Amino acid sequence: FTAFQILWYLYLNILLCEYFHVKPFLSSLAALYFFVVHPRAAIPLTRRPEQGIIVTMTRTGAKLRLGAAIQGGRRLKVLFICTGNTCRSPLAEALGRSMYPGIEFASAGLMAEEAAPASAGAAAVAAENGLNLAGHRARRLTGTMLSEVDVALTMTAAQSRLVRERFPVRAAGVTCLGAAAGTGRDVPDPWGGGPEAYRACYRALKELLERMDWRE
Repeated sequence: FTAFQILWYLYLNILLCEYFHVKPFLSSLAALYFFVVHPRAAIPLTRRPEQGIIVTMTRTGAKLRLGAAIQGGRRLKVLFICTGNTCRSPLAEALGRSMYPGIEFASAGLMAEEAAPASAGAAAVAAENGLNLAGHRARRLTGTMLSEVDVALTMTAAQSRLVRERFPVRAAGVTCLGAAAGTGRDVPDPWGGGPEAYRACYRALKELLERMDWRE
């Protein structure tokens, strides 16, 4: 193995274990297969096959594949989670709806103040891009919300760990948006920043959502 391959092998193990909850033994075998047996393979690691949620590992990283056509024709339900449900997750929800009309999106916050409106900065950047957050009202995350969706995508890796710790029964469908998109990057929190901070947040969300492999 080259030094790059060793580092990539370690990265895949961390990504699969930390973000996608694949057992260390299985992730190690998958990585070995990837490099030794079939270096060009895309290895599916199915977590919830009955709902079309599949992790696929390739040389570009691990990606969460989400099937929009679920049993009985029901639409895929996705919940975005941030801290206050006034900036990042409402923007992600609005973006998701505009980009993928065949999927049902919602949002919530770990520390949300119930019924709070979207922040002025989030509303402004949404309007700049043809989106409308005027009717948004914040919701605090509950176990019931998690049980009603197929997958929950947080804005940061720390948030995904916190959600899994707080709601262990619902942990299987929780991961970070950056990990699901194959980058591992967190979405920056624009709260308290100026217009450019919100624009940077919007761009980061749009880039990650464009990378998602939403299978119709």
